[in-house]
Amino acid sequence: MKKRVLVIGGGASGIVAAIIAARHGATVSILEHQDKIGKKLLLTGNGKCNLTNLRLGLSNYVTTNQEDKDFINHALNAYSPQQVISFFHSIGLRTTVLRDSYVYPETEASASVVSVLLRELQKLHVEILTNQHVSSLSKKDKRICIISNKQTFFADSVIVACGGKSYPKTGSDGSGFDILRHMHLQYVEPYPALTSLICNHKGCKILSGMRNQAGVSILDSKHSVIAGDQGQIQFTDYGISGIPVFQVSSKIYPYLLKHNHARLTDLTARIDLFPYEEEEKLFLQLDRQLNDYHSFSFEEALSGFLHKKWIQFFSSQYSLSNKTGKEIKKSTIKQLAHDMKNLDFPIKELKGFDFCQVTGGGLELSELNHNFELKRYPSVFVTGELLNITGDCGGYNLHWAFLSGMIAGEKAAD
Repeated sequence: MKKRVLVIGGGASGIVAAIIAARHGATVSILEHQDKIGKKLLLTGNGKCNLTNLRLGLSNYVTTNQEDKDFINHALNAYSPQQVISFFHSIGLRTTVLRDSYVYPETEASASVVSVLLRELQKLHVEILTNQHVSSLSKKDKRICIISNKQTFFADSVIVACGGKSYPKTGSDGSGFDILRHMHLQYVEPYPALTSLICNHKGCKILSGMRNQAGVSILDSKHSVIAGDQGQIQFTDYGISGIPVFQVSSKIYPYLLKHNHARLTDLTARIDLFPYEEEEKLFLQLDRQLNDYHSFSFEEALSGFLHKKWIQFFSSQYSLSNKTGKEIKKSTIKQLAHDMKNLDFPIKELKGFDFCQVTGGGLELSELNHNFELKRYPSVFVTGELLNITGDCGGYNLHWAFLSGMIAGEKAAD
């Protein structure tokens, strides 16, 4: 007799879990509380859908508990990037590798990914029930009872793949955490990850619209580095953004949870505008530039050395607008060089769930066995963004969604 498998949530991990369970002979239904499935998947990778990354390892993932590393490593070894690629090839999606390791659909369109997934669900006769708001699930004899706003379902196995809280308009409204709470499972309070930083700096208005190849580090109150990255940083009227900022932002809450005396406002984002230049060498270049154009104003002398917005910013910081190159002291030039490599933006808060790419926190991995099955609720599986793990930008979060769905889907159907 076929197993009855219900998947709660029609996002990346839920869709893949449903496909794998159906391939393994189960009768499968997806319960989705939006009017259609795959909405959030359409937005991933700026609409290009970075499926996975060939350079993938434990260091690309963050969790609030060090003990989780064995679980994560076991899962990553179970499904490699090549296996995820093979899955998509099996449903008719051609892929391409960009920037040496980033795997995308060859069309570079997330709509293609959603389309082939929907086609495979249809081919496997997976039932899709929309506008289903699941409020609870419980064990009834040997079966699992799922209660939604429309009806009560019974299944042999259930996969909870509701997503987190990022981009709530796509369906990730945190309802999955309500289910976990009602089941009295241990989880870390969700927090925004891979997001922008709102900063207390009067220069934000001047720099708004700037994009720079630069380094960014998060410093604690003792100026120790918590996390760092390099790449194109975007300066906005509220603070800083861009992929390097997203990367370091996901390390902030795990640090705060580990150091419960620390506060978010104790932290600073430090920008290095010249990450490949030593400070002394930068000082010498600045000094030479101002000497070569000693009769010109500070703004004119540094034209070609810095973007005019940065010249305006530093001119404002040091009150240099009315000074010529020869009037600027060596000590000021030294300080300028230092600040260009150590420009501090005190952190006020993180951009919230409406703007973050993924949700941090979630179900403690210690609640699961290696099949993503709840230890206290056999035949109930939890996948994807509901779990206390966050990947870097670059396909790592989608890879985790897919592999968790694949593992859970197979075991739920067994």
